[in-house]
Amino acid sequence: MTLQRARTFAATLTVAALVALGAAGCGSGDNAELQGGAGNPATGENAPADAKGAVALAAEKTKQQSYRMTMTMDPEMTMEAVVDPVAKTGHTTMSINAEGVSLETEMILLDEDIYVKTTGDGPLASDKWMHMKSDGLGDAFSTSQVDPAEFLAGADEVVRVDEHTYTGVLDLSTVSAGAFGGGLGEKFGADFTEIPFTLTLDDEGRLSRMETTMKGMGTDGTDRTAVVTMSDYGTPVDVTAPPADQVDEMPGFGE
Repeated sequence: MTLQRARTFAATLTVAALVALGAAGCGSGDNAELQGGAGNPATGENAPADAKGAVALAAEKTKQQSYRMTMTMDPEMTMEAVVDPVAKTGHTTMSINAEGVSLETEMILLDEDIYVKTTGDGPLASDKWMHMKSDGLGDAFSTSQVDPAEFLAGADEVVRVDEHTYTGVLDLSTVSAGAFGGGLGEKFGADFTEIPFTLTLDDEGRLSRMETTMKGMGTDGTDRTAVVTMSDYGTPVDVTAPPADQVDEMPGFGE
């Protein structure tokens, strides 16, 4: 995989995560049939009878309060974030080290405002924050495409391993369609349409850990394991916008 491919994938997941998770709190309740009672976890006697329904319920429950998230794809990428889906705020830092290039990307989400700053090597580096409006991105990062519930509701071959663990296959081909000249599946083929995953829920039935195998995602063309963890539910998320004199508008993003 080329460095450009690694950067495109990493940027897509990071921006999509912030926009989607920030917008998750304003859902219309279309998935109410999955939610069960307000206190019903996706585990235990009140869990949905089918494995796919349990996974969808877990995604819905995850949107109800703030949490801390990490993501690693060794050795190329690490990410840390705090997100409040209800307040639509979040902060994430991401490091990419590939093919001798080192990049650090910081992102801030404040309602409809997204700020991105990249430092390190290469043309993406800047001493300025780039600003964009999430509501101006259209289909590039629409809630329906990257909302956690929609994302996991599309999982296939879901199997319940035990009370807290599920396996299945993800299709990311429609994630952020249009953001980089087409969906991930269109750009990179079947690598993003059949991604095996193992999902772990916490005792409250919320997402806790997801491990996926990404085919050919290493800069040397080998497979990589991506691990996402979600924890510290209810953690405070204190986010402020960068100083105005350090911000430029993002030119032509999503075109």
